[in-house]
Amino acid sequence: MYGLECKQICGNCINKEQCHHVNGSCLNGCDNGFYGTRCDLACPEGRYGLNCQEQCNVNCGVPYRCDRVTGQCEGGCQVGWKGTPCDTGNVGFFFLEHCH
Repeated sequence: MYGLECKQICGNCINKEQCHHVNGSCLNGCDNGFYGTRCDLACPEGRYGLNCQEQCNVNCGVPYRCDRVTGQCEGGCQVGWKGTPCDTGNVGFFFLEHCH
């Protein structure tokens, strides 16, 4: 809590830390999925992680769309890709697609 008479609720400070008692800023940064001085803004579409520094992968089932906290792709991965952020190529698929 912060502000006049401590009536304002802190944002999403990293590790659930208490925000600054006067201005509500998160002194050590934001939890995954949030940004801003008070960590009260959700990552914009296509971004995720600490302070929204990571970009969702083009290989997501819906390109560049993922969970703002974990980076898990919306709609899974496109064919030939795997992993939470769809960043690992599927070797078996690669060979099947490129055999002549």
